[in-house]
Amino acid sequence: FACISVLLLSIFISAILYFILLFIFKTLSVKEINYIKLYVSKKLG
Repeated sequence: FACISVLLLSIFISAILYFILLFIFKTLSVKEINYIKLYVSKKLG
């Protein structure tokens, strides 16, 4: 029973984080998003 509640809690937290990220990306302008993508791609490779 405890395992199920922990699993549900983790799903709930990840869903909240996902919506926060979605909100942040919607509020950012396209220019900023492209800049971030460029920065990340430079960091990775």
